[in-house]
Amino acid sequence: MRKIRPLIVLLGVICLGILFFSNPPRRSLDDIQKIPELVAHRAIFDSDTPPNSISALREVFNRNPGGEAEIDVRVTLDSRFVLLHDSDLRNETNGVGRVEERAFSELAGFARKDDHGNVTREPIASLEDVFMLLREYPRARLQIDAKLKDEQGFAVLADFISSHPQIQQRVTISSGQREMLCTLSRQFPKLMLGFDPGGASLSGTYLLDVLRYLKACKIAGIYIDFHNLAQMGDSSAQRIVRQIQARGIFVAVWTVDDPEKALRVFAWGADKMTTNRISEMFSYARFAGSYVNH
Repeated sequence: MRKIRPLIVLLGVICLGILFFSNPPRRSLDDIQKIPELVAHRAIFDSDTPPNSISALREVFNRNPGGEAEIDVRVTLDSRFVLLHDSDLRNETNGVGRVEERAFSELAGFARKDDHGNVTREPIASLEDVFMLLREYPRARLQIDAKLKDEQGFAVLADFISSHPQIQQRVTISSGQREMLCTLSRQFPKLMLGFDPGGASLSGTYLLDVLRYLKACKIAGIYIDFHNLAQMGDSSAQRIVRQIQARGIFVAVWTVDDPEKALRVFAWGADKMTTNRISEMFSYARFAGSYVNH
């Protein structure tokens, strides 16, 4: 399988080129400002491995040892962290109940479901498992979408990450809880933090408020829903991205799975782009990048 993978990637690039020229996006490659770093949403690659799992992360980092993956983290009853998007265990595992009401030892007996709802042999991964994996990939990076509700949960998560100084610099905690991020920034100044404004439109006085907040709380980056920028029009989206970047803050756009939308993100000049189709988008980004650098 390893021997034929380069051939598969080459064929993928060729197919994307054919697709591009037979059905070109409405935007032009000449509009590209920057090829963003691609982030694997929920560590999804292109197989049936369950999202938010060690197998999925390993596949992503095998493909790109210096790449970044986004994972969702929830806290258990006994303050351990597990990789699950939803609180209801039935949605992603063969277990029942809520994550925060179960001890980690109980969760260890459940198995993950794949994206089709089929129960696999994949156990629920802990954050300790993930950090052990990161030791095997010294250039790999991680975005932790913290699905946490209270200050204690965030503090325990921050303390856990800080206790691994060699890995800490490769991890970003993202959340939509502004005050919580500000508190973490004061208590753990070496942590990388990212703010997710959710469905809020970044315009007018709200944008100015966000910019002041990002600077005051020393937030490293902002994670913006693609649709929030797209609805403003490309020139406005590009202007907002540049305003944020001018303050030394990176801009990540989520979640983009369509080449035409990806080209718009390239035109805006975003630093990162999260996708569920990392394999295809990686080939497309390389194709677009080769055009720009030609």
